[in-house]
Amino acid sequence: MGIEMVYVPQGSFYVGSGGTERKAFYTHPTTTNPYYITSEAAITVGTADGNFYYPFGSGDQTGPIPAAFPKGYAAIYCMKYEITQSQYVAFLNKLTYAQQVTRTGVAPSLTAGTNAMTGGATSLHRNGIDIMTSGVANITPAVYACNLDNDAIYDEPEDGQSIASNYLSWGDLAAYLDWSALRPMTELEYEKAGRGKRAPVADEYAWGSTSVTGATTITNSGATNEIAQAGANCTYGGVQDVTGPMRSGNFAQAATTRTAAGASYYGIMELSGNLWEQFQNVNYPEGRAFTGINGNGELDGIGNANELFWRPSGSLGLGTGFRGSAYNDDALSLRLSDRNIINDSFTNSRFNDNGGRGCRQAP
Repeated sequence: MGIEMVYVPQGSFYVGSGGTERKAFYTHPTTTNPYYITSEAAITVGTADGNFYYPFGSGDQTGPIPAAFPKGYAAIYCMKYEITQSQYVAFLNKLTYAQQVTRTGVAPSLTAGTNAMTGGATSLHRNGIDIMTSGVANITPAVYACNLDNDAIYDEPEDGQSIASNYLSWGDLAAYLDWSALRPMTELEYEKAGRGKRAPVADEYAWGSTSVTGATTITNSGATNEIAQAGANCTYGGVQDVTGPMRSGNFAQAATTRTAAGASYYGIMELSGNLWEQFQNVNYPEGRAFTGINGNGELDGIGNANELFWRPSGSLGLGTGFRGSAYNDDALSLRLSDRNIINDSFTNSRFNDNGGRGCRQAP
């Protein structure tokens, strides 16, 4: 159950690109001036010249961002890929029945062949996680497997095990990360993971340029060598050619450039496109309280993460949101500094375009 990680070293970096991204960070008073983060010390937020700031409507515009909040300067290990469907299946198969109830969309006791995340009889939006063996309520947990092709023969080579896992709520993501001894990323770490130490390019994507082409023509659908033409799974020019997430890292081939592969400065995949990812934000006290404590491998009795200062799975408060966009959204949302829905906080709701990844504090 190893998870491939990428080392993101300690170092200064910019947030905001100076472009036209919505609700992007900047150095007050000029929205075209990115903000330079040079340490993990507290950051003053305000309207004095030189302060960290962001537009009205994307938070309380106050602070400070505390010293304990992970700002991206310190080194981390970041998941190279979004959580895949086989990884989420492995997680589900280690839980009790009561925990499975919380971490899936339907009762684990339902009929074999039921999609675990949507309740449908067939795969929807390329999610193939099914109940393979029904559980017995409060006694025996279900057994889950991948069945993207809907033929009731589980975990075949073309059953989508390497496709990014969608329909993940914030509670699902937090539980998976706690169980994996990882933690959620902050939105500042997200920009560092994408941009690295480079100077910003206005309106850039995670691969460091303003060039984008939407994915078309899936080959080897559902297999471990699934690929598509182009470099981002998104809706481009009003055309959506792919109806769900794709295999994590599919655009990176032996001879592709960073741009064609859709890779970040450090080689992290799909930070722009494929699925919306969920991060701790800086917008309100609930988010700024996050201290970056790593998960300990244990969940509570009903399957929730239970680490201090992580946003609680049942919380209706603020503190998390989405960045990076998805297969069914326009290319504007893919831009690395775009924060248009950073306040959306669907704690326990599952949507076809939501996924995520995590990180771990480096020693």
